[in-house]
Amino acid sequence: MANRASEHRQANANYIQHCLKDLYDPLPNYVEPPESPYSTPELAKEYPLILITGARHISSYQTMGHNIPHLRELLPHPLVEIHPETVRSLVSRMATGSI
Repeated sequence: MANRASEHRQANANYIQHCLKDLYDPLPNYVEPPESPYSTPELAKEYPLILITGARHISSYQTMGHNIPHLRELLPHPLVEIHPETVRSLVSRMATGSI
């Protein structure tokens, strides 16, 4: 087991040396999306929410299961998750007419 760990460390060291030699950063680099609250704050004032898609319910993964009655019963309508504070803020802004 110790030999395998040693081999793993050596492989990592070799990879890092390869990256450094070729001037690659061994860690991923974050790039801000072009339409985010930080890169376009004026747009974020008009559109304050960010849609993140990725998590899917197993009953409706892509188009599989859309026409299977039992799976449609598990999740009959689209689902949106939103923080309660965000909802309160939006309701308040809608009530005052600022949205």
